[in-house]
Amino acid sequence: MSSYAFNAHKLAVHYEKGFLEMQPAYDYGPLKGVTSKGPMDLPITHHQTLMLDGIADSILNKKVLKTPGEEGLKDMIIMDAIVKAVKTGKKINIIYSV
Repeated sequence: MSSYAFNAHKLAVHYEKGFLEMQPAYDYGPLKGVTSKGPMDLPITHHQTLMLDGIADSILNKKVLKTPGEEGLKDMIIMDAIVKAVKTGKKINIIYSV
């Protein structure tokens, strides 16, 4: 669960022989988690720094971006369908092609 409306940043996964829980799970860090085998040792990662370094590297070294604009477009199409579904109360089929 994650929300901009209230402070909920928890991930819980329960599987046949154990579990994984993280809280906070979606913040910029530090992330904290535990599994059925014990605490998770998660390094502090500055996600925005890594993202901007990747963009700069692709520009300076003429590399293809790992997450091109088409990925963002897919997200926007999905978000638009969610809004339409909420407004109409109907299932919205998504057709994506570039």
